[in-house]
Amino acid sequence: MNTKVKKLPRKINVGDLVLEIPTLKDADGMLLLFAKNRDFIGRYLNRAIELNTKEIMQDWIQMLVTGYDENKRADYFLKKSGKIIGMVQLHRLDYRHGNAEYGYLLDQESTGHGYISKCVKVLDEMLFDIGFERLVIGANPENQGSQNIALRNGYTFEGISRHAYFSVYDNKHKNIMTFAKIKSDTQQ
Repeated sequence: MNTKVKKLPRKINVGDLVLEIPTLKDADGMLLLFAKNRDFIGRYLNRAIELNTKEIMQDWIQMLVTGYDENKRADYFLKKSGKIIGMVQLHRLDYRHGNAEYGYLLDQESTGHGYISKCVKVLDEMLFDIGFERLVIGANPENQGSQNIALRNGYTFEGISRHAYFSVYDNKHKNIMTFAKIKSDTQQ
């Protein structure tokens, strides 16, 4: 794949929101977000339960930064007025085949304002502009909000992967709904 740019920017302004690749200084803010939203986020993201000390959080952040530096992923902490209110992840960045997969989470108090949808829209445009062909959002069937984000942003439901991951929150395997958007979907 020929891309115009090989690396997504470290910082992206989205109106009054900021998407930023984290630093170790963000550990306390993310720990607070997870502690405050452990049940709300933990239902869908094992990490919300597992990342429960500053040392573990810093190790995780370092892994995210290394993945960014190696062009394997771009995990943005979502900030409003300097406070971490969520995260938008582009994991499985595949520059060769032009594919990327989203993950996201948001502070429960920040839901319902369209923050994640705004971020997905901006990132979609960026990714398609640099040559990506296919973007994917995986959503837990119980998470209607995540499904709505995909649909509002022009993603097409493709199917369900059965028992795609194990949830430590309720100790069972969970299905994932796959939504995808390809570059030609945006040119209609």
